[in-house]
Amino acid sequence: MFLNSRHLALVGFVVGTFSLSAAPAWKDAEGVLKAKCYECHNEKKTKGDVDLQQFAADPQIVKHFEVWLKVKDTIENGDMPPPKAHQMSDSEHAALLGWVNGELDHLAEAQSGDPGPVTMRRLTNAEFDYTIRDLTGHDYGLAKEFQTDGGGGEGFSNTGDVLFMSPAAIDKYFNAARKVADNATIMPGTGIQFHPQRVGLRGFEQVKAQAQQGLYVWYQQKAAPHLPKDDEPMREGDYMLACWKHKNQNVPLDQLAKDMKLSIHFLSNWWNLVNSTEPKSRFLDLTRVAWRELPADEKTATERIKGIEADLLSWNNPKHPGSGVQRQQQDADGIRPYNMQTSVRDKPQIHLCIGDTGDGNKGDIALVNYIEVSVGKEKLNYFHWLNKTLEEKSKQAAVNPPAPNLEALKVRIAELEKIRSVYGKHPQQGRQIEPHVIALAAPTVLDVPMPEGAHWLKIEAQLDMKNP
Repeated sequence: MFLNSRHLALVGFVVGTFSLSAAPAWKDAEGVLKAKCYECHNEKKTKGDVDLQQFAADPQIVKHFEVWLKVKDTIENGDMPPPKAHQMSDSEHAALLGWVNGELDHLAEAQSGDPGPVTMRRLTNAEFDYTIRDLTGHDYGLAKEFQTDGGGGEGFSNTGDVLFMSPAAIDKYFNAARKVADNATIMPGTGIQFHPQRVGLRGFEQVKAQAQQGLYVWYQQKAAPHLPKDDEPMREGDYMLACWKHKNQNVPLDQLAKDMKLSIHFLSNWWNLVNSTEPKSRFLDLTRVAWRELPADEKTATERIKGIEADLLSWNNPKHPGSGVQRQQQDADGIRPYNMQTSVRDKPQIHLCIGDTGDGNKGDIALVNYIEVSVGKEKLNYFHWLNKTLEEKSKQAAVNPPAPNLEALKVRIAELEKIRSVYGKHPQQGRQIEPHVIALAAPTVLDVPMPEGAHWLKIEAQLDMKNP
């Protein structure tokens, strides 16, 4: 499209017209407000709850457009200024009203198309079912269990203000999600596939468990022909002797298996067992530690192996169930001390419980080798603290004249002497233990007085492996 001189003249006329009727500036409008409005609409005197003087420096039309809309309406309706007040001249009226109208029109144009705040809402029941159908390819009809879509009187089911969420609705959504998951499979190569019928979970853990079970059954089937029958001896002593010969006489395992008519596979397993330290187990250590302590003399080693084998066979003594040392230690978790620790803040004493869980361990003896108490930043050896405190308290109780807290001292001394009397004594007569060790036969409870200010306790204990 080309513009000729006539078009250019018309454009100039239009521009000129707009420049002649430009909206009044805020300076002119503010002058009118100052002369006619601030007297009644200021910080101290806010008639109609309107403070116009606060806008003297900045009208803030965007943030407070409601105020200016109210100003426009009251001026146009002739309500302001009130009849008894000084009225505006025509020029003042035009300046103020022209500025307000111009600014409000400009704001409306700038924000045209903005719907304002939009209420966040849930999907309608139909939208939910359509969404699940689009995602999975199947119409499960899950929304029939949901609450009905409320109507706000507008005739629409998707009005945001009435599509709210309740705790009961959230539970139903979770149940629906579980049902969708029950219809899915997750398999290598195919990813997530949805099916019309329920198939349950098929995640990594399930596939792993199935594979492990399959391998276990496969190995069990392969090993069955090589395992001794129930009525055949396990020959534990022969396998231990073969391992001893391999260690001390350097005879190859396969040669030993051939000469002693042993299974090379079982012999290899026995060799790994007696030389390993993992897993930690008192049950296993009663065999492998005893084997590692065998002497280099073959005759003596053979005799001791018979004793180890007898202990193994005592595991299932039909005449005295649970009496064998192997059975008593079967479920233990290592031939090593138990390290226990706990908070003892504000506790005058703790109770050390040596229990019997009914697993054949009644009468077991626990050795408490070390007790450590934290007082402030200091870590105290409880045995040393006990002896030192007993000596100090005894001296305080023996002073003359008697100490004012003599009765409390006597009570404290009695508590400390009671725990001190347990040290260095074994429940079995004739057995000797270190002076700093406590030996307790299960089941029993020992009261242990705590130092003042104690906040943490560590105890090292273990079973007495020499207890028959």
